[in-house]
Amino acid sequence: MFNCVWIRTTATLPLTLLLTGLALFGGLSVLLLNGTSLFYFDTLGYLDTGDKLLGAILPLGPAGSEVTSPGAGAASAPAAPSGTMTIGSRSVLYAVLLTAAQRLGWLDGMVLVNLAAIWSMLWLLARTAARAWGLAASPALISATLILAGCLGSLPFYTAFLMPDILAPVLILALAALTAFGSQMRAAEAAFAIGLILLAVLSHLSHLVIAALLAPLALLMAPPARSYRYKILLLTAMLAVGLGIAERLVFNRAAEVFQGKEVVYLPFLTARLIDDGPGFSYLAEVCPQAGLATCALYRTLIRDGREPLRRDAPMIIFSHDPGLGSYQLLTIPERRQISREQLGFAVNVTVRHPLPVLMSVARNAIRQLSLPGIGMTIPGSQLIANAAAADGKLGPHYATGRLFGADRAWIAPLGFVHGVFYAVSALGIAVLLAWPGAVPQGGKRLAAMVLAGIVVNALVCGSISEPAERYGARVLFLLPILAALLVWPLAGRRKEPIA
Repeated sequence: MFNCVWIRTTATLPLTLLLTGLALFGGLSVLLLNGTSLFYFDTLGYLDTGDKLLGAILPLGPAGSEVTSPGAGAASAPAAPSGTMTIGSRSVLYAVLLTAAQRLGWLDGMVLVNLAAIWSMLWLLARTAARAWGLAASPALISATLILAGCLGSLPFYTAFLMPDILAPVLILALAALTAFGSQMRAAEAAFAIGLILLAVLSHLSHLVIAALLAPLALLMAPPARSYRYKILLLTAMLAVGLGIAERLVFNRAAEVFQGKEVVYLPFLTARLIDDGPGFSYLAEVCPQAGLATCALYRTLIRDGREPLRRDAPMIIFSHDPGLGSYQLLTIPERRQISREQLGFAVNVTVRHPLPVLMSVARNAIRQLSLPGIGMTIPGSQLIANAAAADGKLGPHYATGRLFGADRAWIAPLGFVHGVFYAVSALGIAVLLAWPGAVPQGGKRLAAMVLAGIVVNALVCGSISEPAERYGARVLFLLPILAALLVWPLAGRRKEPIA
């Protein structure tokens, strides 16, 4: 028996090495093709935040010069208000990690970190699935095929992206693995999955909300026969969500005590509801109203006529344009109070206009699910100019990426190809789930959690921020990965019973 297993293992070793090499090349392909990492407006914001946090501990930059504040080019990112208010919408952890990499001269090395995060999670998933399903293939071989499946979609663009978005699919996969294979997981495997959940939750506020919605669903899906072990693991995963909330509270308190500043969060909910219509209708009905600072925002929105572009959510939050801006043109006390009011504002608008709010949430989620493009990972000329002006936050070579040229005609067709591939993958998943006996034990729970994660991502991002390609493409490559994993029980040989 030992000889048979050894012969089969050595026979598949060249294939494993070949596919692992191809997967490594695929995962790094965008970095290699472009010559640099990809970046976004908020990449500059994270580097600025990290400079301020690390400046208190390590006041000198890597070359021994003082770390300077962001230049005018950073204005397209969320502005950091002066005075007694500071924006808390960015992750402290990710800002510190990104800035530390920059100070060490290893910013492009974050691409390897991104690839390691998704690959290690897929390796863990392959390991637990192989054990539960009795697959003969090694976790290394299975995980390499999963990476290759993702590389047929947008995965390489997100491993090359200097943003925490790659941790959204990592979060979904970790919760799905705990839900499907929690009873087969060893202690170290479960701890690793929960550690990745915690890393994701601490890296972006949208990940915290996604985890808060998915973790209870995972708990409800625990199989009754072995529910105690599942529930312990999933309750621990929910504890990671609690730690994410606790981190925000500690950050808020630290800013107040050590900097004398109040942490506020940009009014994404308010802007989204106004953009969708119900929020604007509510303000038209109740304003002016004593004690409602959001009425000041409404006054800026209707000045000189009701310019539709002025009601666009990103325009509301970020624009400093005297003709189209609104929130950023208000006083700091007004902005602070509007931000404080956003949760109460959302509740009041929903109570007053429940059906329009529900319809807009559904419309935004559906719209978000239909946006597979990678265009937002490729910086345009304005962002490149901003980066060049951002006081050395990004080196000059970041303006010379081979994909950053004026010709962006390739982006839309690639997005279409990705969309077709995702649709075919979704159809394949549906066929496998409907095929009697095709999906082994735990496979349907795994598929349900991954699909639920994609939908919840669309709900959270589409309904709080706005439907955007960046939010869709960061998780839609999970569809071909899931399809490839579900095929393995059909394609892979089963292990013989141990004699």
